[in-house]
Amino acid sequence: MGRYEKAVNDGVTNVQLTQQQFDALVDFTFNVGPGAFAKSKLLKDVNAGNCDHDTILNDMLLYKTSGGQVLQGLIVRRNAEANLFSNGIYK
Repeated sequence: MGRYEKAVNDGVTNVQLTQQQFDALVDFTFNVGPGAFAKSKLLKDVNAGNCDHDTILNDMLLYKTSGGQVLQGLIVRRNAEANLFSNGIYK
């Protein structure tokens, strides 16, 4: 987990994250990879302070495909990550 935590710590530069927000971003980074996280709209929005639930969810849902196909499992995962980020709901 250390490399994913480092990616979040290195990437998030302009805001102080709560524990739940940090955990959600680490989970997201674990799933999409540190490189994708570093280039993501999600990171740009977090650093800009755009951390409302809808923005976070929409940014995370940009990563709902695998092999060019939308996967319901990834939609469920992104929703869970967004709920953790916004509401502290650990599932």
